[in-house]
Amino acid sequence: MSSIGYSACLPANRALRLFVLLSGLCFTITGAVLILAMPLALLPRLAVAGVWLLASGYDIERQRRAYRQYSGLRLDCEGRVEIRNRQGEWLGARLLPGSLVLRRFGWIRIRDERGRVFAEPVCGQCRDSCDWRRLQVLWRHVGAYS
Repeated sequence: MSSIGYSACLPANRALRLFVLLSGLCFTITGAVLILAMPLALLPRLAVAGVWLLASGYDIERQRRAYRQYSGLRLDCEGRVEIRNRQGEWLGARLLPGSLVLRRFGWIRIRDERGRVFAEPVCGQCRDSCDWRRLQVLWRHVGAYS
């Protein structure tokens, strides 16, 4: 097969997205509890816990907004990444360092056209999905540059 027009198109996985948001919330709460249990004076513990909650809450909200706006991604043979908005239009995006695709799961960091950074969890099996198989091939050739 020629690599011209070779791309992987992956729809959003709602269950994985929900897992990412809920685990982020659990880790945020756990972090706050651990900070509050530190052997420090009360005021510094409250201040650090407050900063932790604000920063983590901001990250979780940023992910939630991105998940609400985008419903899929496409990676082509030249390394271009596009994300599909809720209206079905493909918008340009940029693949960021820190992305990872393993045999069955992946974590793809993306910057959209507005400069917002988020991560898309992906999963699949080569046996069941041509697009997942294509992503595996493309990742070896294009995505691993970062």
